[in-house]
Amino acid sequence: MSSPKKLSLIDNLDGVMQALVDQGMGLAELIDQEGLEIAHRIGLGPMSTAVMLSAALKNIRLSTKELLDLDVKETAIHLEGDYKLVCRYISVDGSPLILVVLVNPQLRYRRVVNRAVKQLKEFLDTR
Repeated sequence: MSSPKKLSLIDNLDGVMQALVDQGMGLAELIDQEGLEIAHRIGLGPMSTAVMLSAALKNIRLSTKELLDLDVKETAIHLEGDYKLVCRYISVDGSPLILVVLVNPQLRYRRVVNRAVKQLKEFLDTR
């Protein structure tokens, strides 16, 4: 009897991103604090807007921390067409990462994103 194939870290991260898209997100992307992409999946929605705004949201978080000494856990922007761009900030082994999701209209996203963050931390903390 053969043992189940152990998935690589990249396969696990890609799986989390794909699950987000399968559950209705227009875009799912994991980036580091410099904006370098670690993993992503694209569904439907205004992608170019989402990618550009995710960089701006990263800067909002850094400015808030610097100016007000507040740690922002999530930022969200409501876009034209009832889309939302959500950036969830997570830390893994002291390294800040950003999960960016483009939420399609009328979709409830918190439970889905919370589950994805939990999975990402599990996969990345074990490395």
